[in-house]
Amino acid sequence: MIIEENMTENTAETLERALSIAMSRAPSHDTPDGGKLVIIPKGYQVENVSPLEKPLPRIVQSVTFHDRDSFVSYVNRYKSSATRLFAAPGFLDSGGAVVTAIIDYHEADTPAYGVHVATYRPRYSEQWKTWERAASAPMRQAEFAEFIEENRADVSAPEAAVLLDIIRTFKASRKIEFDSVVYQPNGDVKLAYEDKTQQGTSVLPEKMQLGIPVYFRGTRYAVPVFIRYKVGSGVVQFQLKLDRPDVIEDEAFSELTSDISDKTGIEVYLGRRG
Repeated sequence: MIIEENMTENTAETLERALSIAMSRAPSHDTPDGGKLVIIPKGYQVENVSPLEKPLPRIVQSVTFHDRDSFVSYVNRYKSSATRLFAAPGFLDSGGAVVTAIIDYHEADTPAYGVHVATYRPRYSEQWKTWERAASAPMRQAEFAEFIEENRADVSAPEAAVLLDIIRTFKASRKIEFDSVVYQPNGDVKLAYEDKTQQGTSVLPEKMQLGIPVYFRGTRYAVPVFIRYKVGSGVVQFQLKLDRPDVIEDEAFSELTSDISDKTGIEVYLGRRG
């Protein structure tokens, strides 16, 4: 077989033609990777001719989703009997909640690579992040009134307009009352007094309730929020405190994983792939 040594075009077509000529004149042997072992007449040596395009032995893919419906749709498109779902809630670590689908997971007695993976990382809703930030630091009266006004759509009880009116007209003062003076036998003096904070005519509710989703595009939950205030140096400061947000987040995560399991028909394991 004569092949020109100075080929100017190393194209797939040229290689395929050369391989075809070689195979027609010399014995060959197929290799496991799709190539061929060809015995070249000149010198009778064995050459390994690789395939022009090596076939993929398995699907290697990793996709991350931020939307529940997109994640479910993808899993349903590629799932098999071996597909498994794993989920970990966000409050267990700083990485946030995560649901992982391993499309090519192994069976009980059949090994698999587990390299086709879909990951859903639900983002916290803007409402949830806004109220968590608000609870992290006290606010002055005007600042608190402005915050409630801007986020009034999240307040379900009491009525946002009523709450806003109470905050705007709220007055409080501190009063120290000296009750008695006690003289001790050794000449010491004990002074008894009472430090009182008094509200004006507007009574601030102890708690309000929000109706907000924990996750982006998620179900809305009733979130109780304590309202506290302090008077100091002639200024009233308000402090918010979410009532057991971890319990509400756990409920939202349970609802999320149950919904994914129902829509994919795959059991969700509470855990993380090692």
